[in-house]
Amino acid sequence: MQRFKRSEELSDRALGDLVDVNQSSVHRALSRQPPRLTPTLQKLCDYAKKVARIDAGRQAESAKQQLATAVEGVWDGSPEGLNKLLVLLRDLGTLVSRS
Repeated sequence: MQRFKRSEELSDRALGDLVDVNQSSVHRALSRQPPRLTPTLQKLCDYAKKVARIDAGRQAESAKQQLATAVEGVWDGSPEGLNKLLVLLRDLGTLVSRS
């Protein structure tokens, strides 16, 4: 949770505002030693998981777009060219799975 807070550059107050918890509760939940899963910490973790899922979805969509752009750059639009690209991708997949 601390790593998430640092990566998003959030203060205790800002993080608390996002999950409707006051700053002091956020601070206590994150600094408790040993850590204990309190209702506040559960809210914070749920929020972090939601943000992570959104980010993963954006990254996957970006990767799909990059792949489509790369294919557009090398495919001549013909059925023969498509078959050659598909064979190349399958062979590449075989090589990658071996290493």
